[in-house]
Amino acid sequence: MVMSIPHLTALRAFEASVRHGSFRAAATELGVTPAAVGQQVRKLEAAMGQQLLVRHANGFKPTAIATSGALRLATGFSELRGALEMMSRSNLPNRVFVTVTPSIGERWLAPRLPQFLAKHSAVDLRVDSTPHVIYQPSGEFDFAIRYDRPGASGFQEVTLFNESLIPVCTPAIASRLGPTERADCLASAPLIHVDRSTDDPDWLHWEEWAEIFGYRIPSQRQGLHTTYTTLALRSLYDGNGLHLAQLSITVPDLLSGRLVAPFGTTKCVSPGYPYNLIRMTNGRETPILTAFREWIIEEARKTQADMDAYLA
Repeated sequence: MVMSIPHLTALRAFEASVRHGSFRAAATELGVTPAAVGQQVRKLEAAMGQQLLVRHANGFKPTAIATSGALRLATGFSELRGALEMMSRSNLPNRVFVTVTPSIGERWLAPRLPQFLAKHSAVDLRVDSTPHVIYQPSGEFDFAIRYDRPGASGFQEVTLFNESLIPVCTPAIASRLGPTERADCLASAPLIHVDRSTDDPDWLHWEEWAEIFGYRIPSQRQGLHTTYTTLALRSLYDGNGLHLAQLSITVPDLLSGRLVAPFGTTKCVSPGYPYNLIRMTNGRETPILTAFREWIIEEARKTQADMDAYLA
């Protein structure tokens, strides 16, 4: 049975009663009388077609299903309160809500955020980390950072930086490869594969990269296979293999020597799309939103400069 919205009051009364163990305590929380709470619970039981609370002289005892249901209701009400709080605070002048892909969020945005937060201590910054975002004017997000075809979102966009793909690994893994000019140097190398979902026809995987540059890899794909770039990066930094990595994410560690590019920069390829900063809402402009946009663009400019310098 699917409960309708009119039963929301009865559900609140039931959940509070089970949590407190009495109608009186539930009534105090809800600001009504104990009789009103009991009446709402009876209304819920009638709608459900079963007894939820076994009454006795000193109160009641919830059935097993009532106890389980009350716990789930408590979680649901907590989520509702959080959603209402978010919506009620959505127009606060210090709020910035950005959605970003997990890999860029963890490896590019997160290390830079302390700089922004130090300058704007009053900001209400919210970061949503999801692989995809539906481009529609929901008013939920202020910005999106996405690898996508320019103009695909339909919103105002600024190009942040272009991407490059380059084989990288730790120095320890590189030392085990042997001469990288040999076509079979990857025959027994541990490769980290990411089955990335993108409509960019120029995005390459290990097989395409090897074919372009004349290397052979086993027909049976060895090594780690994952759909999550963040997991691939974790494995890369743990020294578990070679990764055809995004230069935008790995360039700081290539410059520091934590990672190396065993095939050099001449074996780097450039897919077709850039990363864009997308303005997801219209009509709401505040000083903090302007500051965040300008800061992101400046950090992206530095990243592009670092990538250009490394490849040069």
